[in-house]
Amino acid sequence: MKLHMLIACAMSAALLPWASSAHAGVIAAVDFGLAGSSALETDASPNGGTFAEWALSSANTAVATQTFDGVTVTFPSARGRNRGGPANTGSFTYSNLLRDLFTNLNTTSTGTTFSLTGLTPDTPYEVRIWSQDNGYNNGAPYNWYDTTAGTSALIGSITNVQPASSSSLPNNLAFSIAATVTSDASGQLTFGQTDDKGLGTINGLEISTVNVPLDWGALIGSLAPNGRLHVVGAVLEPIPVAAFSLILGQKSVSGSPSGSPVGM
Repeated sequence: MKLHMLIACAMSAALLPWASSAHAGVIAAVDFGLAGSSALETDASPNGGTFAEWALSSANTAVATQTFDGVTVTFPSARGRNRGGPANTGSFTYSNLLRDLFTNLNTTSTGTTFSLTGLTPDTPYEVRIWSQDNGYNNGAPYNWYDTTAGTSALIGSITNVQPASSSSLPNNLAFSIAATVTSDASGQLTFGQTDDKGLGTINGLEISTVNVPLDWGALIGSLAPNGRLHVVGAVLEPIPVAAFSLILGQKSVSGSPSGSPVGM
């Protein structure tokens, strides 16, 4: 009996513009704002996701929590604010993302400003965070920390510019930081933020899966004689295959852009 194996790989719109999902790795993207006057960012997130809106009132909210595509985002303290800008200019099109925000956060470098739960345990993720206040706190450094392991690991610092101008808005990554972080054994990530006013600011969040290398030799070795390894989607790195391992068992490797029976 032949033993075949199917590997489904994340597909990027840059490589496969016809893919049904713009970026299979995006888990959630959130636009934070003020209830009643928020404006959802409709442009795609950097990895190709779709922003979901989360708006809070201007009154301080203790333990604000909401779930997006299976991932629960929780703030021990937060309230919504609308700063009315900045305007889109050139390659910057995230006006709606930065115009409003959550503030009055639990600012800390060792505890929890916000947490993510419902993730796969002990798994790396890419997290991108936007922090910009267009009406307050000019020149403030917004420092973000990964506090998942109970320690304080600085993952990035954003210097606020108020009001933001075209020179400080070169593209949609302006006023954001990104880092690869690993969830704990319960599938949780926690982050802390500090600034010089002790208020905290967050405009947007994107969380994506991270491509990790596969043990291709072990996968091919698990095939029965005459077995076939079939790859669906785009593999971002070359697949290292030893010819000897294919010849001995008369095994093969194939690929297709979709998982349809015709393509396979």
